[in-house]
Amino acid sequence: MTARLAAALFAAALWSCAREIANNAVIPGLAGASRVYTLTVLHPDDEDRRLYAANFQQFGTIPICSEVKLLRYRSPPKAYLTFRLLATGAEYEYDDHDAAAEPFTANLARYFGRECPRAELDALDELERRGVAMGEVLPGMRRQAVILALGYPPKRDTPALDAQSWRYWRDHFRYFTVRFGEDGRVAEVSP
Repeated sequence: MTARLAAALFAAALWSCAREIANNAVIPGLAGASRVYTLTVLHPDDEDRRLYAANFQQFGTIPICSEVKLLRYRSPPKAYLTFRLLATGAEYEYDDHDAAAEPFTANLARYFGRECPRAELDALDELERRGVAMGEVLPGMRRQAVILALGYPPKRDTPALDAQSWRYWRDHFRYFTVRFGEDGRVAEVSP
């Protein structure tokens, strides 16, 4: 058996373990939801159309409040969710990752919800609105604004959101740190 054939059979076996999502019931709190929205800006690799539960800050962006359709789900140990961005028709795969340090469905519930987080967006100041619109962290943003712009830092590296610094990963090897001042606003982003 050639290596290419073996790889194709392995991929087909993995695909066959995935199931179509009925009634949005795979994510806690979404059973029966007629619409599903992104609760933060998402940062996929646009070329591979892939995101990770570790919330790698890749170069693509899917805006907050984007309507999506959940398509397929595969349970752990190699869990993933496939969804379609309704505005563009593009499909993305959202893969589980150990750095998330939480159950995959709990992680998904932090990023996909029944409605756009309008109250949180309305509470933002002008600087924070700009950061969220760009999907970037800016000095002076409050914690909630950073979450809306970047998503949550992976729990493995930032177990508590009241910590003075949060670590985000750009990919499997490079990270950056968001440090908050005494006033609870971003004081520094490094490196």
